[in-house]
Amino acid sequence: FFFQAEDGIRDYKVTGVQTCALPISSRGMSEAFVRQAATLRRGKDQVIDAALGGEIQVVEDFRVAPGLFEFDAARAGFTTGVVAPIRTQGVVVGLLVLGAYRQRSFDLGDVELIEVITNQIGNAMVHAQLQADLRASEEQYRTMVENSDDAIFITDPDCRPRWGNSAFTRVFGYTIPELREMEPYARVHPDDAHLVAQSVAKLVHGDAVRNVEFRYCRKDGEWIVLQCNGSVFSRDGDRVTRLQFVVREVTEMRRRQQELLRMNQQLAALLDISGGSAQQLELAPLLKLVLVRAAELLRADAAYMIRFDNRNEQSEVVAATPPFEGLIGPRGPAARGLSGLVRETRQGRIFSRDEVVKFGYSPILRQAQVRSALVVPLISRNELIGTLTLVRHETAPHGFTADDLQLMQVFAGRAAVAIDNAELVKDLQHKNDLLELLVEEAHHRIKNNLQMVSGLLQLQAETSNTGNVSEQLLSATSRVQAIAKVHNLLSQDMPDKVDAERSEEHTSELQSPCNLVCRLLLEKKK
Repeated sequence: FFFQAEDGIRDYKVTGVQTCALPISSRGMSEAFVRQAATLRRGKDQVIDAALGGEIQVVEDFRVAPGLFEFDAARAGFTTGVVAPIRTQGVVVGLLVLGAYRQRSFDLGDVELIEVITNQIGNAMVHAQLQADLRASEEQYRTMVENSDDAIFITDPDCRPRWGNSAFTRVFGYTIPELREMEPYARVHPDDAHLVAQSVAKLVHGDAVRNVEFRYCRKDGEWIVLQCNGSVFSRDGDRVTRLQFVVREVTEMRRRQQELLRMNQQLAALLDISGGSAQQLELAPLLKLVLVRAAELLRADAAYMIRFDNRNEQSEVVAATPPFEGLIGPRGPAARGLSGLVRETRQGRIFSRDEVVKFGYSPILRQAQVRSALVVPLISRNELIGTLTLVRHETAPHGFTADDLQLMQVFAGRAAVAIDNAELVKDLQHKNDLLELLVEEAHHRIKNNLQMVSGLLQLQAETSNTGNVSEQLLSATSRVQAIAKVHNLLSQDMPDKVDAERSEEHTSELQSPCNLVCRLLLEKKK
């Protein structure tokens, strides 16, 4: 009859002093008797206490203690028996009860044999527990590997797969036998094959690799982005015999990252065009900035801008990036070329290579190796002031899309406002320069007229024979000269910068009433 301690083997270790034992197996007894077996608890019987404490106990006559196991042992036919503790690592993990149906004695040899047997049983229990835990751990690991969304697989050193989990086929699109028949890097993108080969060589030398990303063509032809971690799975001495890989598809994550980066670039481009720094640029640098930022935003190979003279129905390329600088300069009809088609509808449009050859007005544009052209109108204050054209060459992986067109229309709206503002500032500066020139010319003429009047009065005073008349003429000459000096001072500085004290010095020679008027003006200035 076998009992296992309630606090038996756990987590590969045995617990401390046992407080009770539970019946778990028997031999040579009826099922009804086994069902009567109760839990053996410390403190209810000295024999059980001693056995749970680690001592072998011999029961010479069960009939003397019929309630030893909380049931009538005599009814089971037991006469004598042994209660032996099962120990492992020095701790009791169970009890072994041996019962005899006839009277017999257990000598020292029997006791030693039973002790050896119980020790073996204890070791077997630990081993069985370890095996059970190992099987449970293996099952958990296998379940985890099989249920993983990542492809986990083992390969030979030449990178041919030998085993893989259920996600392998879902990620790669091929089964393991199919890939074993193919060249290891046949489905890897040519631009990434060298990187993958270097990573595998590093693994073969015993070093792990982390976060290696490469493009891979699935069986259905779809290109995906994979992120790979690799390590050595097994060795034969110093030689690596198996490699282990964990591969995750990150196509969608990279797409979202690129979209986020693109949105940041869009925001930066819009802020750059509509910000205060752009408003401080002159028109020519601003046009260049618009082209550069637009090309960067859509990864275009070239760009140029056309301005419309709506009054004369003329158009002109005012800015361009290589290789379209030759388009700058000549004027032509506003309705010509790609910009003319966009001018009619006031809507952006994407042109294919055939359409560029057909509608392009310039040989430079028609002969360029254009894959796709995107043209958007520049509209400010509801007036079409020009068009912005972006070009992708034939070497580009793809042409412009509807999303590119929508984005560039927003960009073109901000650019048109910035260009219109720059032109308004330019016009205001031109008008201000003209006004300053006119004011300077008026000051010059007033100065000349005052000098002429002063000279005539002085000449008249010198030729006059009457003393009283001559004095009055000289006094008038002095007044005119004082007015000329004040005017000269006012013409040199802005009115808010005029020094009133300096002006008063020039009016000291003035006589009333002119002196009174000038002093009143100076007092007002002060």
